[in-house]
Amino acid sequence: MLFNCILQHFSGLRMLTPMLDITFQVKRLILIIAALLSISTIFTYLLVANSCSAWAYVAFSLAEYILIGLNSVFYFLLVYELPRASLEIHLSGVHYVQDV
Repeated sequence: MLFNCILQHFSGLRMLTPMLDITFQVKRLILIIAALLSISTIFTYLLVANSCSAWAYVAFSLAEYILIGLNSVFYFLLVYELPRASLEIHLSGVHYVQDV
């Protein structure tokens, strides 16, 4: 996430259209929230490992689930940044095996 935001900022990509600037701002907000959650998981994991605290385990688990969702949203924004892009995958030399 960090390098994606750095590259988008310094390449000037976000200045091409207003939509790209909006998605950059959303990505930056997601990055800040994810960084804070990542730091909190360090402390809650240490509390879980050392004291087996139930609330620390709940906080750690919630932070992890929120991080997974934020990561998905962060990279899903690519769909809005590149609306007319397509991806083609070509496989060569693929052999199918049939059961006899």
